[in-house]
Amino acid sequence: MKKTAVVVSTIWALLWGSSGEISSAQSKGSGPHAVDIDPPTTSSVRSQKVDLPAQGERIVLIGNGLAERDTWFSRIEPELHLRFPDHELVYRNMARPGDTPGFRPHASRGSQWAFPGAENFHPDLQHHEGIGFFPTPDQWLHFLKADTVLAFFGYNESFDGEDGLAKYEAELTAFVKHTLSKAYNSKQAPRLVLVSPIAFEDLSATRSCLMG
Repeated sequence: MKKTAVVVSTIWALLWGSSGEISSAQSKGSGPHAVDIDPPTTSSVRSQKVDLPAQGERIVLIGNGLAERDTWFSRIEPELHLRFPDHELVYRNMARPGDTPGFRPHASRGSQWAFPGAENFHPDLQHHEGIGFFPTPDQWLHFLKADTVLAFFGYNESFDGEDGLAKYEAELTAFVKHTLSKAYNSKQAPRLVLVSPIAFEDLSATRSCLMG
């Protein structure tokens, strides 16, 4: 137990300083979290046509639980490396259940909004008590130098039914415009791939499964 306590204390001191406050390394952006630097505005946009990944392409997943679950089942990343073994692809999964195009809550983040104006789409979700130095969604994409962004959205919003469709379309459009205005890799805007929710079919009439 003593050895464990010493190890934990040492790690705590390295990350936070002996006082328990944020260390100078973290305040300068060199701590255990991503550097808090916003991506530059782009002057060019990468072609959005369907194409094979480039050599050394950096692919980042964002979005809801559909993408996040792949951190458990690992279907996407192995398949990419199997199909393109010599491309030296870089793959990161930043998805979190409950995320929407504009609403990305995090307890250690000062703002829960992914881009300016996103708060207008969720007047019922204005309350936020997050505090800390966790990077914003844009800062993470810039830190990871994203060349391609796979965005998994739509399932959470489907529970609003047809009445929420117009709001979701507006929020998604604002997200796309914002994403394609940033050069996360410091060169040009990323290729943006929108991934819809998985297909759903009620088979309860013919199969032994729950309705809906």
